[in-house]
Amino acid sequence: MIKRLGMILMTMVMVFLAPVTCLADDSKEPAYVVMDANTGVILESQHADEKYYPASTTKILTIALALEYGNLDQTVVLDEHVRDRVEWDCSDAEMYPGEEVRLRDLIAAASLWSANEACNGIAQLIDGSQEAFVNRMNQKVSELGLQNTHFVTTNGLHDPEHYTTASDLAQLMRYCIGVQGFRYWLSLDTYTIPKTNQHVERELKQLNPLLQKDSAYYIDGIQCAKTGFTDQAGNCMVAYYEKEGQGLIVVVLNEHDTLTRTTHIHDLFTNTLANSQYIKVERSLYEEMLQPLQAQYLTLDGALQFHETSSLSGFTLPDDQTYQLEWESAHVLIGNQSHLGDIHILVDGTEIGSVAVYSQGFVVSSIAFTCFLEGVSIVLLSGVLLYIASGRIQSRHQTGSH
Repeated sequence: MIKRLGMILMTMVMVFLAPVTCLADDSKEPAYVVMDANTGVILESQHADEKYYPASTTKILTIALALEYGNLDQTVVLDEHVRDRVEWDCSDAEMYPGEEVRLRDLIAAASLWSANEACNGIAQLIDGSQEAFVNRMNQKVSELGLQNTHFVTTNGLHDPEHYTTASDLAQLMRYCIGVQGFRYWLSLDTYTIPKTNQHVERELKQLNPLLQKDSAYYIDGIQCAKTGFTDQAGNCMVAYYEKEGQGLIVVVLNEHDTLTRTTHIHDLFTNTLANSQYIKVERSLYEEMLQPLQAQYLTLDGALQFHETSSLSGFTLPDDQTYQLEWESAHVLIGNQSHLGDIHILVDGTEIGSVAVYSQGFVVSSIAFTCFLEGVSIVLLSGVLLYIASGRIQSRHQTGSH
């Protein structure tokens, strides 16, 4: 009897530990996006603009806003709403009403363990309620121009009106990685939540294979990532890669199971890196564009010197694509340290960045200088002609008086 009960328990454990294999919607394929983080240009995609449920990838915005508007050492006593929607099978860190915790502990729990009640605690600490914080989330979505995204919960627990797209989620990640501290908290290996008034010390560990250095799916350069799963959303993930200036964001939504999710996002990163080139926006890229300017301007020392400011550090380009450079003159006639014009960088006719070119000293347009010389010459010649003409008139006048 005991042996039989042991077998039943083992079977139940295996069932609960097995990867979830259901799709969010059998009629919808997985969606994905590979985005150049420097430019926001989508390099590869499938169903990029179709609406999907984001599950816990929602938490990237919750964490980013917590970092942007909160104080990491600020504490909050969790209220009675902290476990709203958090059922027995949801990810949590066993935080309950009345527990006093710091913002940094809530962020770590939301990142490493995807703790849903931790996100509700963040909302309470930052804005006083989940509703107010969700309004802040949607305001940020609006500011970023994400027209196909709307949030209802702080954590991504399912709601029919809580949705996004792969392209919107990539743009959202692009904003988040610019928030100070975001990459650190979304890439932690371990974190210890100290003893609280309700709980013993908790040790949190990184569970994402993409961020585990001993994993077969680890990629050097992955800065941060966030997974997600609900029955309706399927398996989701958003991740950011950055190395030597090159930045890539990859999103996968509605994958079949955790293994497929990890494999797919790993393959999207490795294939993009293998079949693309990273082009740095440095002087050698556009030096030829500057050469003709030497003849267009004159300087006191005879040599035109430039300095440039670029809106772009570099960009990733698939091997089968090329870029073009176009010069737009600012038509400066005369000036000191003047904006001479812009070099526009285009891919398939779409501008992805620009370089503003300035003179380092006093310059005069050769056209303006030529016009000036011509004007002076005309004035001098006119003066000479008037002088000669007046002399002849005077001579005739004197001759006629005798």
